[in-house]
Formats: sequence, structure tokens, C-alpha cells
Amino acid sequence: MLATHHHAIAADIRVAARDHAMWLYDNRYSQLGEALRVTSQTTRYSSLLERRFRILILEMPVFRLT
Repeated sequence: MLATHHHAIAADIRVAARDHAMWLYDNRYSQLGEALRVTSQTTRYSSLLERRFRILILEMPVFRLT
């Protein structure tokens, strides 16, 4: 009976450890996804600014070739 009790405790610990590991994985995965999303938005925004900046420079009379 004591051995059965110990097996039950060990099984509970394994389940708790597995659940905790899955929670950590999900948490890290969502943090990584958020970081990638923010980086992607920042990259898009900076490339948009860069394009606008280039257009502004090219429209300046000093830089016109004509």
C-alpha cells in the first residue's frame, strides 16, 4: 500500500513537472512570437521611413540631376 502511495506521488510529480515545462515552453514561445512581431513591425516602419527619406532627398533641388 505504501509503494502504491509512492507511485501515485511520483506520477503526480511527473504530471506537475510536465505541465510546468509545457507552461514554460508556451510562455517562451509567446514571448518569442511577440519579439518577432515587434521586430517585424519596427523593420517595416524603418524601411518605410528610409524610403520616405530617400524620396525627400531626391526631391531636394540640390540633388536633382536635371
